[in-house]
Amino acid sequence: MSTVERIRRTVVAPAVMRGLVTQRMGMLGAICAVFLGLAGCSMNGPKPSGLVLERADAAIQPFRAQVVGVQWLNPLVRRDYPIEWQLLWTLGLASPNKDDDMVRTEPESFTTVQPISSIVSNIGGRKSFERVFLQYSQRLVRPFGERYVWNSKYFYTVEPESSRNWRELAGVHVELGVPDRPDLGLDDAAGVLRYVITAFFEIGGSASRSSRSTPPDVRVSAGHSNVGFTSLSAALDYLESHPGESVWAMNWDVPEYPAAGRMSENYVLLILAGPNFDTEREPLAWIGRPVTRNAEDFEIQAGQPRLVQAWRSAMKAAASNAGRPLTEIGYLIHDAGKASDVAGKRLAAVGQALGEPLPEFDILKQGFNNTALMGDTGAGTALTNVALAIAYAHHKGTPVLVAGTAEKDTAAAVIVTPPARARAFDPSKDWFRARDEVNTGLPWWGMRRDVDWSQYIQGFSE
Repeated sequence: MSTVERIRRTVVAPAVMRGLVTQRMGMLGAICAVFLGLAGCSMNGPKPSGLVLERADAAIQPFRAQVVGVQWLNPLVRRDYPIEWQLLWTLGLASPNKDDDMVRTEPESFTTVQPISSIVSNIGGRKSFERVFLQYSQRLVRPFGERYVWNSKYFYTVEPESSRNWRELAGVHVELGVPDRPDLGLDDAAGVLRYVITAFFEIGGSASRSSRSTPPDVRVSAGHSNVGFTSLSAALDYLESHPGESVWAMNWDVPEYPAAGRMSENYVLLILAGPNFDTEREPLAWIGRPVTRNAEDFEIQAGQPRLVQAWRSAMKAAASNAGRPLTEIGYLIHDAGKASDVAGKRLAAVGQALGEPLPEFDILKQGFNNTALMGDTGAGTALTNVALAIAYAHHKGTPVLVAGTAEKDTAAAVIVTPPARARAFDPSKDWFRARDEVNTGLPWWGMRRDVDWSQYIQGFSE
């Protein structure tokens, strides 16, 4: 029996899925200091005019992707606040609203970054890893539902009265990174995600909500901390050869399974488009191609460990892919982990390589060690850190280097750059908070160009 058939019969019967759809549709000194501080889918019909004309110098620019939207699940996420706030909160750049009732009544739980509630409960550890992935996937896409159907200005929409402007999720190309485990095969993971997207968005169903029955094109890579870079690289490859489409780059892991509700759990979705695709929105940020280098590919040199050479090469290539000089890097997000000899050695290599082009770069003050906060995030690491980098670059206006340090003798790097027009936030003003289920857990979208941004409460986007 196939994976999808098992799911259909034993986990999510069609009637249940339809019910859910209906419901939701209705440098050594610096290094030592650091060590001490360690504690796409197709359009409904071709629209050539939907591509943005390149600037005169675009031909010499490296291929980069626009970040159209971000969705993120982690037990630390407060569902009533927007994803934009969640990312900034994690980075220490945002605070709860002044009149936040949860902070007032339970300050011990809501004044610091910590788990709030499980994304998928697993009492007694009885759920299989595959079923946990299924339920996580349902939670991830559910917030798109109602707006997909009734909002003709949503990025993805099948609003019945605007069929000429539909941008369906039928056939959407997905690059997914998952942990390398025997209890979640590549075909099984692809089948689960394909089934969830098809069911929730009624692909191939009523003509009022679907013009074709093309299932999502889900490609899965298995690996460890850097597998998200593999998925991201494949997503950019797809965009370069399909300029009229968008693509989903995703990674997921629950490293402490069967335990649930741990901050090490992450499910990230980056909605990306090519540089010439007219999204009708300002991008949240831009992403260049990731670069991976292996220390064994470099020669031993005096004073230049092979891993340092690998990092220098990876950083230089990532900067070139981002179209920015490495000297413009203003922030670092990495996965060196909690204070230990291993973490210290990881950062020592990064610090030595980064210190040459940026001798005054302070990794302690200009860096964020996400796995020191969340723990070992496994296959969810890379794109979680990229999502955090998107938030930082967007709001601080500086390029961010994301460094994958956790895989032995490997240097993985990607650079996220800010948009030309960012949405500023005022720390003194309140953020949007959902007061009903329809508005909880909404993705973070780039703002439309045809609306007055000042008319939207801080953090709300659609």
